Amino acid sequence: MKTLLAAVLALSFLGGCGGGHDHGTAPAASPQAQVQDPVCGMMVEKASARSQEHQGKTWHFCSQECLDKFKAAPEKYVK
Repeated sequence: MKTLLAAVLALSFLGGCGGGHDHGTAPAASPQAQVQDPVCGMMVEKASARSQEHQGKTWHFCSQECLDKFKAAPEKYVK
């Protein structure tokens, strides 16, 4: 039992299972790659977000629904 406990503790300090392989953890996206949807507040990938120009600025949206809400009343979301 002590050997098992020691092995578990050792692995937790190593930060992984010790198998020397990737568990699919992708690096976090850079802050510049994500933008906040002004309608719902969700963070979205800039490259894949829907977008709309308004007052000389490009706004990005998580979905067509949020984009449609913005188009209907942009003054409600532009601060």
